[in-house]
Amino acid sequence: MNAEEKMHKNTNLIKLAFIVILSLILIYSILLFAPSKDKNLIANPGFERGNTQPSNWEFVTTEGNTPVWDSIHHNGTKSIKISVPGTTARDSGYPKSDLIKVEPQQYYTLSAWGKTENASINHMPAIRIVELDANKNWLHQINLAFDKDTNDWIQKSMDFKTSPNTAYLYVYANIQSGYGTFWVDDVSLRRISAPAPTPTPIAKPSHTAAPTSAIAYNTYYVAKNGNDNNPGTEQSPWLTITKAANTLAAGDTVYVKEGIYNEKILINNSGSPGKVITFAAYPGDNVTIDGTGTPVEIWDGLIQIFGSSYINISGFKIINSKFMGVMVTSDYGSNFPTNITIEKNYISNCASSAIFIENGKDITIDGNEVTKAQTMEGLSSQTHETITLAWVNGFEIKNNKVYNNNFESIVVKRGSSNGKIHHNDVSQHQSSGIYIDAWNEVAHDIEIFSNKVHDSSASGAGFTIISSTTTLP
Repeated sequence: MNAEEKMHKNTNLIKLAFIVILSLILIYSILLFAPSKDKNLIANPGFERGNTQPSNWEFVTTEGNTPVWDSIHHNGTKSIKISVPGTTARDSGYPKSDLIKVEPQQYYTLSAWGKTENASINHMPAIRIVELDANKNWLHQINLAFDKDTNDWIQKSMDFKTSPNTAYLYVYANIQSGYGTFWVDDVSLRRISAPAPTPTPIAKPSHTAAPTSAIAYNTYYVAKNGNDNNPGTEQSPWLTITKAANTLAAGDTVYVKEGIYNEKILINNSGSPGKVITFAAYPGDNVTIDGTGTPVEIWDGLIQIFGSSYINISGFKIINSKFMGVMVTSDYGSNFPTNITIEKNYISNCASSAIFIENGKDITIDGNEVTKAQTMEGLSSQTHETITLAWVNGFEIKNNKVYNNNFESIVVKRGSSNGKIHHNDVSQHQSSGIYIDAWNEVAHDIEIFSNKVHDSSASGAGFTIISSTTTLP
């Protein structure tokens, strides 16, 4: 190899080395500055840093109550103590995190440790996420609730997807319209990958038709002459609706035949898009779900949907509940009810609300007859209203006959938005017939039309739109 060739080779080696070094620098920079999905986005999550209060957290006083930087802790040496003294329900003060920049329509997980003491049973302590747009306007709130009464440290978590316009969020914690003490520690907010899609069910073979790729779903039956050990067919039905609630999977239907069923029904199973779980009275049969003698406690429903989605409740007579008739809530974890339909039911004689829905999305209340709700039997005061929606995004309340009930009749509150209220007949109410109350949040895009509201008591009103307070967390 002559001198010229050696020089050319050395030049190429130098160029190659330069390219390799430059590539390594670029890769290192990307890894160093790229957001990590394992990174906790909350500054000072354990409240350990600070002078007179934890750094990166603002303490806000509400109704004379201020959070406390406390030495009772889950980990480290500090926590935040939130309290409302006494037994009169009030709003607590709250700690509020710094603003956190996030991406729209991305998945995140929130987790925290909490401890409660003598917390009231009506409104549970909660950690809350508020989503804001690029101009820092309020968009939406998500709630991670903790257990009521007295409980030792427990970790709660939930996954959520940010809204299309979300640019920022912040975290705060409080006791809302309650009392007692709530400690919070080790708060975490992390970006996560999208959850894996639900596997498509395998088609069931048919013995009477040619093979097909269509999915076969089950239809079950409940009757007074049934047995829960039966297969649930029309010839060998189950005895209880509870058996159906514990068995039905996405796409399944249960028909309940003539009779009175004294049972509280808790629905934990969920349907999925295009595969609704349906509970229905058998066509033409008079099916009564009677709460007489049934242990429905405070903050329960005779029918209770607890964090489940894609559920249809149709055609029942629901009577004599010691609290609510139909109650739909999150499971106070990561599951929030969506795509719930309550239709063509007769609901009467409930101590609290006939229909109560909280923290839900895409809710339909259609063609129900509701009377004698809010009787307050066994309760010391009014708890909610006849038909109540709170923190619901997307709803339609239509074709209902609501009459002879105490207090407000149809109420959409706590920032519930993107809904329609129409073609309802509301009468013989003591307070407002249709009531929109943003409370301390933002309600928007609600259409109210073609309703008939009449024959209220002397102190009653037809339509009311109100914001109870102007203070936003």
